Amino acid sequence: MSESTKSKRALAGRIRRARKDSGLTQAKAAQALGWPKSRLSDIEAARIPPPEADLVALAKCYGVTVAWLVGLEDAETDRLAARQLQNPRELARHSIEELDLMVAYMRSHNQGSGGG
Repeated sequence: MSESTKSKRALAGRIRRARKDSGLTQAKAAQALGWPKSRLSDIEAARIPPPEADLVALAKCYGVTVAWLVGLEDAETDRLAARQLQNPRELARHSIEELDLMVAYMRSHNQGSGGG
């Protein structure tokens, strides 16, 4: 299998995982995005590559970053932090350990950007 095929399948897998983690079926996600279900199915099966605008819409719908979807952010804390930044009320639903990981992640990224 070529690197390009592996990369496309990895992207499709992350999109599928983000959808499932957000608790949406393909039908509900497609409806929320205003897409036909077949479009989302084709993206998740790596039959068609999503254009940049679709990646932005998917990330917003699923509460993750585009960077996470495309594999530039890999840690579970990346996803948790992105989700919490979009909805701080969700913080109370997580364990102390998860919150500690998120704080450590945010501190490391804040220091790297000159804000810490």
